[in-house]
Amino acid sequence: PSAFAGGTADIAVQGGDLIVGKIIADHSVYLTADGDILDAFDDDAVPLMNIVTGDAAIPGDVHLTAGGQIGTSDGFLDVDIRNGRLSSLSDGDAYIYSRGSLNVGAMTSTDGSVVLDITGDAFIDHISATAGTVVVDAALAIVDWRDDDTYNIEARTIVLNADGGTIGTSNANPLEIDSSNATAGTLTAETLAGIYLTETSGDLRVN
Repeated sequence: PSAFAGGTADIAVQGGDLIVGKIIADHSVYLTADGDILDAFDDDAVPLMNIVTGDAAIPGDVHLTAGGQIGTSDGFLDVDIRNGRLSSLSDGDAYIYSRGSLNVGAMTSTDGSVVLDITGDAFIDHISATAGTVVVDAALAIVDWRDDDTYNIEARTIVLNADGGTIGTSNANPLEIDSSNATAGTLTAETLAGIYLTETSGDLRVN
């Protein structure tokens, strides 16, 4: 299944799942499903992009809303957002693979976890998974997109891996987190560069 739009693509499924093959849009993509939003391909070894938006001159955001989950642990939803941001709301888990750097607007899982696999930098505005875990695995850095004092990640447990850059930018612009929210959890952070983190509320339990 595929869809190609010279403008915006807005696709909704009532009472079922949305199985995504390839959606390419010059502008933004809006996907809504009462059930799950899933990758149509068995492509973990070599991901085939499910959603491609924008270019260097045209912003193209991706907005995902699912009554169930987005992707699966062995079938990430694959995105290539060339000039825009990703936002999502799901009752269940969200598993996203990004080809290249990713601007995260607002991602929320109300009753699950959020897992991001990013082949560039992760620029994070806000991720919330207070019933589960947030995992951000970036090939480069994981940084605060807003450069402010509001938390970027709130979750019970937070796992951050920045393979080729810093976590946070500096003491002046750390990555703000609210871990052990709403029950006790831990923080795991790993990078070959610097770590600049601020816990915004309560105790911090480093794994």
